[in-house]
Amino acid sequence: MQPNTHSQTASIPAQHNPAEIPLDAEAAAPVAGLSLGAFWRAVAAGRMPAPVYPMPRAPRWYASEIRAAMEQTRCLPRNQAAARRMARMNSAA
Repeated sequence: MQPNTHSQTASIPAQHNPAEIPLDAEAAAPVAGLSLGAFWRAVAAGRMPAPVYPMPRAPRWYASEIRAAMEQTRCLPRNQAAARRMARMNSAA
């Protein structure tokens, strides 16, 4: 029997807990509070982390990375609204 020459390991990000189980898209979407389609759009837009591939055609995400991405993007709408408000105030003055 020939040894398996395909590597089935993925590079594991340093910030996740080694005991954490990677989630498929159907399990990761509820962690982010999104539907499956919205989750995939967020991944494509770069708002959610890129998946790791422990096997070909098997994208997985770590819940800790999803939560970290949500924390990073959570304040963006508030900051953008404040910037628009300041621009309106400056143009009116």
